[in-house]
Order: sequence, then structure tokens, then C-alpha cells
Amino acid sequence: MSDAANRSGPPPVVFNDRFSVRAKMLVVGLAVTAATALIGWVSYSAQLETAKAGFSLYDDVLQSLNYARAAQRDFALLRNLARAAPSREGDSGASAMIAELAVDAGAPDAVSAVRLLTKETVENLRVAAERELPPELAARATGLMQRVELFREPVLAGLADDEPRLLADMRAFADDLELFVQDLAAEGFRVREEMGAQADRAAWRIGAAVAGAIAIAILVSLLLGEVVASKVHAAAEYSDRVASGELEQAVVAHGGTELASLMRSLDRMRESIRRQIGQIEELRQRADRLVDSMLPASVAARLRGGEERIADARVEATIVFLDLVGFTELSRRFGTSHLVETLDAIFHALDDAAAQHGIEKIKTIGDAYLAAAGVTRDTAPDDAARCASFALAARDVVAARAKDLGYPLGVRIGLHNGPVVAAILGKDKLFFDVWGDAVNMASRLQSSAQIGEIRVSETAYWRLRGSFALTALGAVELKGIGATQVFVLKGPLAGDV
Repeated sequence: MSDAANRSGPPPVVFNDRFSVRAKMLVVGLAVTAATALIGWVSYSAQLETAKAGFSLYDDVLQSLNYARAAQRDFALLRNLARAAPSREGDSGASAMIAELAVDAGAPDAVSAVRLLTKETVENLRVAAERELPPELAARATGLMQRVELFREPVLAGLADDEPRLLADMRAFADDLELFVQDLAAEGFRVREEMGAQADRAAWRIGAAVAGAIAIAILVSLLLGEVVASKVHAAAEYSDRVASGELEQAVVAHGGTELASLMRSLDRMRESIRRQIGQIEELRQRADRLVDSMLPASVAARLRGGEERIADARVEATIVFLDLVGFTELSRRFGTSHLVETLDAIFHALDDAAAQHGIEKIKTIGDAYLAAAGVTRDTAPDDAARCASFALAARDVVAARAKDLGYPLGVRIGLHNGPVVAAILGKDKLFFDVWGDAVNMASRLQSSAQIGEIRVSETAYWRLRGSFALTALGAVELKGIGATQVFVLKGPLAGDV
């Protein structure tokens, strides 16, 4: 048995091929005899169950009929009370009749009798409706039950001003109830007749079953040759399924024949292929995770989608360039492990801040960090504001880490808007990069900034001035660029915090 037979998944295919054709022929005689007896017994059992079901239905109809007749008797008493009620005032004979009807109903007085008779009529019709009846009869019983409730209050009220109409309604109800009782009796007769017909059919079917068993004996001889062919077909079918990639369903082969050995070999091959595919899938997932860690999510998705050359020119993107100050000195004071742990913690926090503010981390260069908005997607109106918020958050991240370390670690940040080109470069070692005037300007702004300062270009200033507090530094000489209007980002305006 293959190890895969114990794995979760589809139940295994069981392949039995224990006996030779000669052994199979020896048991044919016994099989035919047993089949004859079995088919006869099964036919008898089936007819017996049918008869039981018929008796059960007949019993239900009879019980419904009894309850309907009980409801008929109760309603007759209720109707008699209604007839006597109008003349009870000043009529000793009517009062005596009402009292006698109340006693017949088993109630102390007329009011109680009305309530009791109504309740019992409803209950009898409810029980009758709950029996196994044809839907039409069950629905009629339910409808009659609901109509009874309508007579209680008028009878209790003495029939007041509507005596003729109510008595007519009660007479119509009594007629409907009588018709319902007659239909129930007719249904009982129909069920009894059907039971007799079923008994006749049962005798015929048992005889037909025995004749069928004899016919099976003839067919077995013809089908025996198909048994071996079916085993070969099952083995070929399983082989085709494995070849088509259905690798989750194992096979359990019993017997020492050549076909059983073949099936076990196929199952071992299937399990080997499944494990290799699992290893390939695991490697693919690891490669996907590595690509996701190296590239922005949208770029990684395009790469997996089959794009071979990914390069985009953006007319306007927002670039944030950040550089840690004092980290070189810190590397001289701390060991390698502590240094890497510190830098990793800072970059993790910056990654979280970038994700929180909806911008993309592009790359790290030593202890520098480059992020952008509008590079891997179309430019949005709030890209500059998102990058400014990220820059403020990044400054706080570094300040908090410096406090934990007890070391004056600082940061300089530059922010600029402008055109860029973004692309995946390399052949064996892919990397995503951004270049252009916007990147150069952000880098020069960062280089010119004081520790803890966020410098933005004039272009960025016009996009931020309505939401952030900024201070003008005037014209600042930037390396390779020249005199440039520079502003310092202080924080969000009070209304935008």
C-alpha cells in the first residue's frame, strides 16, 4: 500500500485482483444459486415494505376519519347550543335545553360548553390533518379547523342581531364537514383496494425476480470474460488519470497478479510525481516571496503575468530620499549583529510607515532609503501629501530609535515632484530602480538638509502648502543643480492633523 493512501484527500481507488479466471469460474455456480435466493428475498422484502407502508397509510386514514367524526359530533352540539341560545331569556324550556346540552358537552354551563366544544372540534380536526393524508384532504381539514374558530364568539354573544346568517354559516360548515367525512371514508376504501392490487403485483414480481435470476445465470457466463478486460481497463484508466495530472487519489491494490503489481507500480509513480510537484510548488512560492520582497507588489504581479520588459515613464512622481546620519559612527561602536539588528528594525519601521501612507518603497542604498508615490501606478492628487506624511513619520521613527539606543542618530530627508523612469533591470539578478531629475533633486535636497530636517523643492511646496506648514529657506546652492528655492517641511497644519 502506498503512503499516499493514508493522506487526506479523495478516498483511494481499491483494485482487487486476487484470483485467476479458473478460480472465478469455480465460484460461478455458487454465485448463481446465491443470486437466485438473494433476488427472491430482496423482492419479497421490498414488497413487504410496500405492504407495511400501505397498512400505515390505511391506518392513518382510518384514524383521521375517527377524529373527523368526533369533530362532527362536537360541532353538532355546538350548533344545537346556537339554535337554543336566542330563546333562553324568559324561556325555561330553552334554558333547560341549554343546560342539558352543556351537560352532554361535559361543561358546567353554556359558556364553558361553547368554549370546550370549539376547542375539541379544532383539536380533532388538527389531529386529523396531521395524519398522513393526500394533500387535498389535509388542506381541507386545516381549512375546516380555521373556520370553527369563527363561530365561538358569535355563539357566546347570544347571536345578537345576526342569528339567521350565523345559523346558515354553521349549517354550511356542518355540510362541508359531512362531505369531508364522506371523502375520508372514500379514501380509506381506495387505499384498501390499492393494497389488494399491490398484493397481486407482489406475487407477479417475485416470480419475475426468480426468472430474472435464471437469466442472470446465463449472462454471468458471458460477462465472465469481461471481468479480466475490466481490470485491464481500470489499470489503463488510472494510468491516464495520473498522466493527466490527477495525483491526489491513491490506489490500494490487493492480490499478487500481474495487474495488481502494475497498479502498485502506478501508485508509487503517482506518489513520486506528486511529491516532486509539491517540491516545485514550494520552490515557486519561495521565489514569489523573494520577488515580492525585492519589487513593488504591482511590478511583481506584472512580472508573474508574463511581461518581459517592464519600464514606465511617469510625467510626475513624488520622490522621498532619506539618509541616516550618524550610522557610520554607530557601526564603529556596535558589533555587526547589533548593527544589523538596529538597521533592520529601522527599515522595517519605515516599510510599515510607507505601507500605512500608501507609498512604495523603491530600494535601500546602504543606510539610505528611497520611497515614491506615482511610480508603480498613475499619479494621484494626494501623492505629495502622502509622501510628506511619510517623511514626518520616518523622522519620528529614527528619533524614537535613537532614544532607545541612547545615541544621537539622526536623519536628513529630501522630497521633490517631477518626471521619472521606472524599470526592472538586470538579467540574472533582477532589481527595480527609478531614475530621472526628480530622484536627483530629492537626493540633493537631502544632502543639503540639516539633521532632522525635511527639505522640499518649490514644485513640492505648491502641492503641500494648503495642508502642511512650510518655511522658506530662499535660494540654496545644490550640487550639480545650482541655486534652487528650498522649503523646510515642519508638519501638518492644525486643521489637517
